[in-house]
Amino acid sequence: MPYTTVERVRALSGLTASDITDTELASLIDEADRLVESFTGRAWAGNESDYALAGFASSCFTIALTYLRLVKEEGKSDSWWKKGLDVCEKLKISVTVM
Repeated sequence: MPYTTVERVRALSGLTASDITDTELASLIDEADRLVESFTGRAWAGNESDYALAGFASSCFTIALTYLRLVKEEGKSDSWWKKGLDVCEKLKISVTVM
């Protein structure tokens, strides 16, 4: 199950179907989920308290990838990438503390 949804990515980013199709977004969500798992060192289950944070990180990475690859707005990509990395750092800390 993906950590985020096409609808959530659109709501956070303001990206429309004319910017990127649902199919393209779904593909980028899959890639973003793998990034979250790579950066945090683990997969996340829907019943975990930090699952929502993993979803937000995935949304951030999806938006960053969209701006970088398809919309070609690197400045916007950078800020979303940083947000995703910041959340992944918090997730790594929460795993270490537990």
